[in-house]
Amino acid sequence: MPLGWGIISTGQHPDLKVAPAMTAADDHKIVAVYSRDEGRANAFAEKHGASAAYDSLNDLLQDSRVDAIFIASPN
Repeated sequence: MPLGWGIISTGQHPDLKVAPAMTAADDHKIVAVYSRDEGRANAFAEKHGASAAYDSLNDLLQDSRVDAIFIASPN
């Protein structure tokens, strides 16, 4: 069973680097993404084949399909 990833933030780095690497890796799948903007979350999820898009961080954290989270938000 593939490792289910959640990505926090839909900026340039996760869009151009992180998500493509995750989808190219064997046994890894992006299952959920989070953005404060629901439209950006949906667009990112559609582009990278994620199963869910959230504008609530709590909802992403409660998604049972998420095994690991990549935090790409600015520090």
